[in-house]
Amino acid sequence: MFRGCKPDDMPPHIYSTAQTAYRALLSQRQDQSVVLLGRSGSGKTTNARHLINYLVTASTAAAPPNANRAVTGQVLALTSALPCPVEKLAAAWTLLEAFGNCRTVLNTNATRFTSVFSLDFDQSGQAASGSIQVLMLERDRVVRRPEGEPSFHVFYQLLAGADPALRQRLQLDDGAATGGDGVGFVTPLQRVEDRQRAAAAWARLLQAAATLSVQPAETDAIWSVLAAIVHLGVAGVSKGPSDKYQFADPAAARRAAALLGVRLEDLARAIFASQSSGAATLARSAYRTPPRAQEATQDLQGREALEAFVAGLYGDLVGVLVSLINRAISSPAHTINSVVVVDAPGLQNPSSCGRPGGATFDEFCFNYAQERLQLLFHEQTFIHERDRYAQENIALNMSELEGDVSTPAPLVHTLDRSPATRLVRSSQTELRNGDRRGLLWLLDEEALQPTPSDAGFLQNALDMYSSRGEFCSATREVRLWYAYTDC
Repeated sequence: MFRGCKPDDMPPHIYSTAQTAYRALLSQRQDQSVVLLGRSGSGKTTNARHLINYLVTASTAAAPPNANRAVTGQVLALTSALPCPVEKLAAAWTLLEAFGNCRTVLNTNATRFTSVFSLDFDQSGQAASGSIQVLMLERDRVVRRPEGEPSFHVFYQLLAGADPALRQRLQLDDGAATGGDGVGFVTPLQRVEDRQRAAAAWARLLQAAATLSVQPAETDAIWSVLAAIVHLGVAGVSKGPSDKYQFADPAAARRAAALLGVRLEDLARAIFASQSSGAATLARSAYRTPPRAQEATQDLQGREALEAFVAGLYGDLVGVLVSLINRAISSPAHTINSVVVVDAPGLQNPSSCGRPGGATFDEFCFNYAQERLQLLFHEQTFIHERDRYAQENIALNMSELEGDVSTPAPLVHTLDRSPATRLVRSSQTELRNGDRRGLLWLLDEEALQPTPSDAGFLQNALDMYSSRGEFCSATREVRLWYAYTDC
């Protein structure tokens, strides 16, 4: 514990970061934030949890003597009467890890969502309440994912750990329920040791739900939705009479409808009835891998409609899970300040580990968020301090640092630069470049076209940036590849 230590006396440690934030919150009476940066697999999520646990423990130790706590030697044990004890936090991490983590080529337990955890403190400086927000960007991993990578942990934990009674209720006791290898959204684990680990994780998941006072009816509803997703993957899509989409396996679709509490006809209508020529095209832009080879071209729109429905269903399920967690760790107590901890998926370059095809669109978004956060760090650490020196007329020689301190600003601006609308006092060169939009703006414009395409987006990017040499054309054959050079 670093409680009471001065900043200069603390070694570089995640607890010293937490203590610095807590001390600033008490002394300045202002909200504090901690943002974790780094590549995938560098330990950001683990450190975020240690940081939050430290804040809860340290604030309880600093509370008045009548605070509800018990101290044994040097160990502080938080009682369950506290609104946000470490036991509930550990249970929350277990649930979020099951529903939001998976194995990737870069990390055996990669976090695939962005979390913003707010720990709220009362007048005495004690942690009185907590809440978490989750951005589940990669929910489509449930239906499409890079080759060789599995889905989220919770599906394998359910299939390996559910007891016979639960499997029967979810209609997972039949071997056809999961479709076997290469069929459906989830392939059951094959190795005995993998199934044993998943079953043990399932037991911890049930215990975590009980710790957070999630009611049996609520957990049953969650398991039902998970099983329905498994069955929908087996159901598949085909074209029936009058070229209307229907389930290829009506029995699996009927199991899914029963678990969702709807009729089979209503489920089919919700998934397929609203299909139009443009809807499926826009839906496909969220997916990261091409359709499976065995899928017939005429079934593509129906397949994408099913996948969009399942991905949205899983996203809503995660939202319900977060609400249950917040219900357990929040409190109506009056709070005055907060420490916000932001944990986002780290920088990733899957091609460095031999995965063909490069990064997915979701991974591009993760990298962009990390670059944005790096830019914020650069501005707060260097730019603002430099401007403050200038305002106070203090000479500062930055020439020695400029070569060692790089900024992600050029890359970030190339990605998200908006069209210039306030070029009032600008040179002719700036006026010529005023309409140069970032790649994300160009991508958004292309997606809104009646017939968007990769080639159209790349051509627009070349037309916008080729004069500056920021893109180079690798080939103009059937498949076009371009490499961006960060100069």
